[in-house]
Amino acid sequence: MSSELTPEYIATLRRMTGAQKLRTAFQLYWGARKIKAARLRQQFPDWTEEQVQQRVKEIFMHAVTLAISDFHAQAERAWCALHGQWQRSGDLLRGAAHDQ
Repeated sequence: MSSELTPEYIATLRRMTGAQKLRTAFQLYWGARKIKAARLRQQFPDWTEEQVQQRVKEIFMHAVTLAISDFHAQAERAWCALHGQWQRSGDLLRGAAHDQ
């Protein structure tokens, strides 16, 4: 599946109401959980349904944590890049003032 948003897809999203978008998001989320549960049942046929559902819960909780961690890591890298740029600019300014 391509991660690119086509003009047609964007137009479809714009035509949707907020309720339709929310319903679609829920359908995607719960569909992904069902697919993951089916895969776990296939991988671990001796697991009980309770074990499968517990593992699905853990996986999806961890996925959210990873997404948040990834966002924070990206934000930190961006801040460091900007801070490094500011630091270099500050060094250049201090050097220019020192030269005068």
